[in-house]
Amino acid sequence: MDCTDDGLLWLETPDPATKRSLGRLVTVDEAAGLLAILAREDRSAVADLPGVETVAWE
Repeated sequence: MDCTDDGLLWLETPDPATKRSLGRLVTVDEAAGLLAILAREDRSAVADLPGVETVAWE
């Protein structure tokens, strides 16, 4: 998770097998929900969000 210069939250999850990350800008409520899923189910739910972007590692 990263706070952008504009005060928005960028949340992403890495995929080492493809050397890419999935992510998007999220609201505080969305971030809290995703962290709850991570804690409860031990999985990242970022890919479940609409509008997720794929970011290649450089």
